[in-house]
Amino acid sequence: MEKKKPIMAMVPGGTGGIGREVVKMFLKNGTEVVVPTRGLKDDYSSVDEEAIVVKNNYYEDEDVKSLARTYDKVDTFVYCVGSFRGHKKISDFTYEDIDDKFKTNIRSFWNFLRHFVPLMREKGYGNVIAIGSLAAKRKEPYLGLSSWAKDGLASIIETLSNEESVNGIRANIIVPSIVDTAKERLIFPQDNQAYWLPASYIEELVEFLCYDARSRYLNGNRLECYVPNKKIVRAREENLINRGVNI
Repeated sequence: MEKKKPIMAMVPGGTGGIGREVVKMFLKNGTEVVVPTRGLKDDYSSVDEEAIVVKNNYYEDEDVKSLARTYDKVDTFVYCVGSFRGHKKISDFTYEDIDDKFKTNIRSFWNFLRHFVPLMREKGYGNVIAIGSLAAKRKEPYLGLSSWAKDGLASIIETLSNEESVNGIRANIIVPSIVDTAKERLIFPQDNQAYWLPASYIEELVEFLCYDARSRYLNGNRLECYVPNKKIVRAREENLINRGVNI
């Protein structure tokens, strides 16, 4: 499989902490970048002025269809959209919470795939990358809705890779622990940020998947990344020892 360099990349969520780093990376490599944004709370000024920032309600099918007609050169897609609905037990989430998570992580992502994957198929090349979360694997308490939504996102990526690899389209999902952004610092102010991943690391991983020939056979993967927490590791070891397990 030949490794092609991106001609035009689309980065929904490109106004966020992770997305901004990804946009800068594409521009640094000489790739045109389109940043669709719903324009609600996004800070347009935070995006590099060389990027094409387009107001678009990507929750709606017709809006994304119009986007695909205008930017049909897109061959690389990095989905950085995310939302947080608070720490709650499964039984305490509302219909509004569920609808918001579904629209953000599943419906809007599917809208993009519905209209851009056929264009990639015609080109015989495409690269789809989503940003997920380790919460989908760990199933941590009070983060159940995020686990459900991000697990669904990963499932879509894995299915897409199986369906479209024969058409030259790759699909992978980056699955980080908490990433150090301004938004996360507001949500988790008490956490030990020494164990958070820098946003620049996610950008470097996206760059590897897009430009490095060694990534050409990576497809359908959940690429987990986190800073090891010695306290958690030690606690798990002690638990195993107490259960009589040799480690």
